[in-house]
Amino acid sequence: MLGMTDKNMNAPYKTSINNTCQYTNANNTEDWKDPENNVKIHFTYLPEYPLAGNITTLIFHVQNLQTGSYLKNLVAGITITNNLTTAKTDGIKDANGAFSRFTNIPSANGIFSLNYRFLEEGTHQVIVNIRSQNFSLALASFSLVVQPLV
Repeated sequence: MLGMTDKNMNAPYKTSINNTCQYTNANNTEDWKDPENNVKIHFTYLPEYPLAGNITTLIFHVQNLQTGSYLKNLVAGITITNNLTTAKTDGIKDANGAFSRFTNIPSANGIFSLNYRFLEEGTHQVIVNIRSQNFSLALASFSLVVQPLV
């Protein structure tokens, strides 16, 4: 099992990382662009309407902003905050103070993904840090709304 939460290393969800995801044109996408560093991160997730308790695939495409070519030999880190709708005023921690962090995710071809089980409904923040050859290339944040399991 890849990944852990800072609060509980034996959290009841599984994650997996896949660097061969196919590009999707779903409506559930966000693009983050940094013209200064010439980087674009295309973020999407499947299913289009994530449900609490089910696995959601988070997919990232990292490209050259001008040419559209994929950046090679990257390393990513992903932090996922739990339900910001219950956030306390003292920071990004939710009522349980939990968030999940995944580090050193390799991406030889500029594409990587993470299978993640959101345990509660609400708005979650997905923060990704992209590094190339030991220097930070990009830091982006995306929002994702998880629906209740009915």
